[in-house]
Amino acid sequence: MKKALLLIFFLWTFTGCKKTPKTVTKITAKTVEIDASLEEKEAYTALIAPYKSKMISEINTVISYAPKGRTPFLIKKPIKTSIFPCSIMTV
Repeated sequence: MKKALLLIFFLWTFTGCKKTPKTVTKITAKTVEIDASLEEKEAYTALIAPYKSKMISEINTVISYAPKGRTPFLIKKPIKTSIFPCSIMTV
């Protein structure tokens, strides 16, 4: 009985899905220009305001400092490491 159910399950699985090619029949789109003619909605502005202020405060936070007057990557004369021109490195 289990073998018969298993066989029916596999037959149903492999033959149950029809493979028909999908074709695009019609694509419609609408272009909306974003400029000053769009009006600002107060409900959306009020909803976004706390997130905007938190994001601006995080963006303006200094997270690190770099030492002044030091250039860590000085380019000296190239050192040829192999016969291929693409493998020339600068130190």
